[in-house]
Amino acid sequence: MQTAVALLLAFSSTALVNLAYVREHDAVGTLPALSLRAPRRSLRLLLGSREWLLAFAMEALGFALYVVALALAPLALVQSVAAGGVGLLALASARAAHRRLTRREALGAGVAVAGLLMLRRCRCRRAATPTAARPARSWRARCGSAAHAWRRSSC
Repeated sequence: MQTAVALLLAFSSTALVNLAYVREHDAVGTLPALSLRAPRRSLRLLLGSREWLLAFAMEALGFALYVVALALAPLALVQSVAAGGVGLLALASARAAHRRLTRREALGAGVAVAGLLMLRRCRCRRAATPTAARPARSWRARCGSAAHAWRRSSC
């Protein structure tokens, strides 16, 4: 039961943080140009933006949920759910821009999420398998090779 609660918190955290990123980005887009050369002015602009502050509060709440999830479940489990937010971020950013994901973007988000699922599967198998019995080629090596081949073919 505790793990189920942790997974629910981790997913909620991921959703909040990634949606907050999109909202912060949209809010900053409506502000005058921010500059590292004028940090006080930039900070004043950010803190004066109601939309940005709301998104920042969402992000802070998301990180708080993440910490609670970590207290209830192992890091590997919580982090694998959080990292899956890449797919959610892709969908949210496309929705915010009122457009559909391109085929390539959807494929990239799908491959990222599938890779995380395979990595999770690999971690579970490793924990039960003695070091000497592990296969020489891990899932990570296979995914890395596939990503390298994909990059070379699309150039």
